[in-house]
Amino acid sequence: MQVCASCSNMCIKCLSSQFCIICQPNSYLFNQSCYSSCPVKNYGDTNSWTCQACPYDCRTCNSAGNCLDCDGSEKRIISTITPRCVAQNSYYDNKTFVCPRCPATCSLCSFETLCMSCVSGYYLMDGSTCLNACPPRYFS
Repeated sequence: MQVCASCSNMCIKCLSSQFCIICQPNSYLFNQSCYSSCPVKNYGDTNSWTCQACPYDCRTCNSAGNCLDCDGSEKRIISTITPRCVAQNSYYDNKTFVCPRCPATCSLCSFETLCMSCVSGYYLMDGSTCLNACPPRYFS
């Protein structure tokens, strides 16, 4: 026996109760479901009425890819120079969703082992390592 089943809430065309392909007006399609607003790390594209991914560093963003908010648990803050989220001091951006911490002696780093500046009382050696004293044949 064949049975007619309804689409999920806010869906007007579906392939199954869990697979929507067209949402009601002013609803966004995301992962085959309809939403009144897009989930975090996505923005609503009003041309296609779909949810599109924000850049990896944004918690929320606009259609231009500008971050509107950062996820503090990822140790990111809005840049004062660009509309993007950057790593907080003592953390670095490795292009993932979470910023790993710099070595304890670094106040700013670009990779897990590459210091760009040191915490107070330490000296930057060869532009990459923070030492508590300059080695022989070096000066501060």
